[in-house]
Amino acid sequence: MSTTKAREVLGQGEHTIREDVDAKKVKFDEDAVWDLVRKYEVVVIAKGKTVLELPPVMANRDAILKEVMGRSGNLRAPSVAVGSRLLVGFNETMYKGIFG
Repeated sequence: MSTTKAREVLGQGEHTIREDVDAKKVKFDEDAVWDLVRKYEVVVIAKGKTVLELPPVMANRDAILKEVMGRSGNLRAPSVAVGSRLLVGFNETMYKGIFG
């Protein structure tokens, strides 16, 4: 559901999805997720109306992984890389603020 909403917001502007990975088919364990997360300057995590911004430093590793890993043990969807930020989860206000 949140992936569909994210696509709707992205589709309203001039945005291109360069890579689309189906989380049901491609699994990311904690080490793989951390390797992905630490490539960015900030991780923006949306859970409902709450939005957290954390730098991916070792001191935040456990907190970040707790927030970005889903119940299935995989990276939560949607996850979108935007410049130096990795967005995880969906919050409509956050997406509209970033993508217009």
